[in-house]
Amino acid sequence: NQPAKSVMLAWRPLGSGEFRTLPAQPVAQSVYRVTLPPADGSFEYRLAAVTTDGKPLVWPVTAPAMNQTVVRW
Repeated sequence: NQPAKSVMLAWRPLGSGEFRTLPAQPVAQSVYRVTLPPADGSFEYRLAAVTTDGKPLVWPVTAPAMNQTVVRW
């Protein structure tokens, strides 16, 4: 219900290492874009936002305990 003040992407190699972060750039109303560097293998990621009224939001809702994954074969 509130616009985002900031949106950050956090990612790391699947299951290990420190998360790296990148800020997402606003494109249009409630639309943001972020570009990851080329992946060497499988990785996990999550998005975190803060609304203009200070409310934190995360995706997926299970983050940071369980993040979204991309598995490369």
